[in-house]
Amino acid sequence: MESEEETPALSPDVGYIASLLHPLKIASSTEHFEEWICENTEDDLDDLVPGYVFFFETGIRALAVGGSISPVFDLDYPYVLQRAEGEMIDPDKIPESNERLDFFRNLKQIQQQIRPVTDWENISTVQDAVTPLLDLSAKLIEIAEPVPETDISKETAIEYATRIQLVDRYTNTRQYGPRGYGPTNLDRWLLSGPREDAISGYVRTLQFVWKELLKDENTYQNSVLPDLNQVTTWSSDYRRDSSESPLQAFYGDVRGQFLTPIDKELESLTGGRLVEPDDILEARSDIPEDVLSPFLASVKPPSRSELTLEEELDYVLFWNNAEWLGSTTFSKDATFETTLWGLAITFLREDADFPIHIARFKHPVKSDEGNRYSYAILQRLAHRGIGDPSGWLIFYEVGTDFSGSEAAVKYIEQSIDEAQDLWPIEVRELTIGIEEFRRLMATRLTDDYLQNELEAQDASMKLNSARGVLLELLGYFALTAQEGDLPVFWSEDLGAGEVDLLVIEQNQYRVIECKADPGTVRFSDEIPKLRSKARPLQDDGTIVLEFMFWESPSEETASSLRSAGIEYTVLPNHSSFDNLSLDRIQDAFAQSIRDARFDDPMGPVRRFSGIREDLFWYLTLTENSQ
Repeated sequence: MESEEETPALSPDVGYIASLLHPLKIASSTEHFEEWICENTEDDLDDLVPGYVFFFETGIRALAVGGSISPVFDLDYPYVLQRAEGEMIDPDKIPESNERLDFFRNLKQIQQQIRPVTDWENISTVQDAVTPLLDLSAKLIEIAEPVPETDISKETAIEYATRIQLVDRYTNTRQYGPRGYGPTNLDRWLLSGPREDAISGYVRTLQFVWKELLKDENTYQNSVLPDLNQVTTWSSDYRRDSSESPLQAFYGDVRGQFLTPIDKELESLTGGRLVEPDDILEARSDIPEDVLSPFLASVKPPSRSELTLEEELDYVLFWNNAEWLGSTTFSKDATFETTLWGLAITFLREDADFPIHIARFKHPVKSDEGNRYSYAILQRLAHRGIGDPSGWLIFYEVGTDFSGSEAAVKYIEQSIDEAQDLWPIEVRELTIGIEEFRRLMATRLTDDYLQNELEAQDASMKLNSARGVLLELLGYFALTAQEGDLPVFWSEDLGAGEVDLLVIEQNQYRVIECKADPGTVRFSDEIPKLRSKARPLQDDGTIVLEFMFWESPSEETASSLRSAGIEYTVLPNHSSFDNLSLDRIQDAFAQSIRDARFDDPMGPVRRFSGIREDLFWYLTLTENSQ
């Protein structure tokens, strides 16, 4: 019959979790804490509350990190959470539900319950909120036993393991706080709450826990721990002021006094490495489900409709970066099919344990005819130890679901249906406007191609706007010089839209619209707009409609304007400029921002010209108008 010492541990990692939470169990004794503060310090208890609460939040967040990978909770780890935790995404921004998310959300609820406490009178709120943590700590300590090879008592094993956590998670600090505080995907109180305001209360709580754990008053008094009263900030990296006394400065002495002796005592057990709590404590009985259930209780997840569009896009893309295939001539549907089948065959050959991920983006058109479509395939790779090298291939604007280019969309959807007979495929869908999609994707690409394109388009729009204002001012100058005392109005709103220039002569009104290049104007739209702007004047006199251009219109355009009863002026030919040089002004109208749409990563050189280029521009203008 096997002896008790030979019975294998049933609940590995018990030592880590038990010793991580044991400081909270000690700190929760508010009566003893209050008594100790009154006897040993002159601090006001209310002033210590932020730090006292912060001590508990440090334990909660340390459990979020340690518990999520601990066999004690044995939580699943789907890919969406591997990515979310890697990017430290708040669980309330993930519209899914599983045990792991429930674990984080339940801890977040405890965290949120204790944060509002600001005075000692309401400190029982903290005790009530952390009860599940204290119950778990008590049960784990109850079932924990010292590892036989340590040859120490259970009481000593618990003290040793707790010392390790107090030093490494509660005393050792980073720039913004204790190392146990994170980083984690729970939101940081430090960003919107106390920083230095919490340090004194935190240190007093830390001292109290050490004093209670050590039991021997002389051991505490003869150590560096009473000197923690000098602490004024977390880390020397946080402030350069030499008068500050950081908690981090005491870490070496605390470790030397309380952990180095343990490392030496158990050196034969660990082979010389630093001792960990699980080297000291283990369990040979199952953990009761009732102490785990408060952390695994189902919590309603947010719906996708509760997320912002940007958050929803991040979720669909698993918070991954992407590469952009946006060329208008590139056969994206065929490339999508090749990539899809390549992944399916590769995953089959390598016996991967995950599906192919596809994202479908529907871009509604303004005319409500249907949607344009973009697709994405995740080039997902198996976990390789550090980081995630996976990324998306974005097949931008592949086709539509209405007349014109629906064949490409049908081809892709058929490819998806056929490929999933070979390998599982998970498809996520998002409806998003095409310009919004481009704008949001620009910051998620591994290169800055799309960002450059959007910036160039923005600069071009601003330049065109500036040119428009310049043209209007030049027109105003010309008209005032020519018309003498006649009133000329610039940028006048008559109630039906802004009129660029308005000249009034007795009962005649010249309503003028300024356009730099008539070759880029869609007159079928602009003439009705001009008539509409002038309509409020029709009962006051004769209306003359006119365009003012910088470039000369083609003969065809001029003829069409005359037929429509519209006059026009080519501003550089105006008599007001006969003795003036317009060369520098001409440069302002001639310069343009290079169109980045041709700088596609898959085809950086323009490979077509002539009729194909004309067709490209025709299709582009047609698409933008819908």
